Amino acid sequence: MTHIYDWYSVPDVLAVKCPGCGSAAVFEFADIRHIQRRKHVAAFKRSRAFEYHWFQNSWGNRWHGAVYYHGLRGTTHREAEHSLPKGYLPKGWAEGRGFRSHNPDFGTLCCPSCNIRRKHRLTWPEEAFFQVDYRGKTLWAFDRDSLNALRSFIASKDRKRMGTAWASFLFHIPGHFLSRKARAEISKKLDAIAKPA
Repeated sequence: MTHIYDWYSVPDVLAVKCPGCGSAAVFEFADIRHIQRRKHVAAFKRSRAFEYHWFQNSWGNRWHGAVYYHGLRGTTHREAEHSLPKGYLPKGWAEGRGFRSHNPDFGTLCCPSCNIRRKHRLTWPEEAFFQVDYRGKTLWAFDRDSLNALRSFIASKDRKRMGTAWASFLFHIPGHFLSRKARAEISKKLDAIAKPA
């Protein structure tokens, strides 16, 4: 697969191929947070809103974490925030996405076509719904908005002129897809997958 990205630049919601029926599905990243005190682990293990995990980061350090899966476990995000143990401020848990860089693949999968709604471990970019192949390499987009930006960028004859008006992820696309020779074929393929099903 192709382009380089970091998890902090990835949208909270991605368009993925449903593993059940192959249609466009939605993957939403889970909120993953440090449990600050060991004495609170039991409360998170009992919680109806959260799931407890014992994580390990890339340096080998282990830590207690609470995972909130959006749209699952019978609670809303607001209810989950207010069920936190004493000492945890709801505001702090509502902002951002926690430790996605340590465990980027936890989330919720929802498919409107076959009604799947469940926890899912993401394999990205292999599961990207919007992807095209060009000469043995794959170009993909996060969602329909980034697909539209990608189509405009690939088709543009003067990409430098637009400067910072382009979304930052577009500047990580390998040159393999950006040559004048590639433009027409890739644009045609992107136009084809951009059509609503």
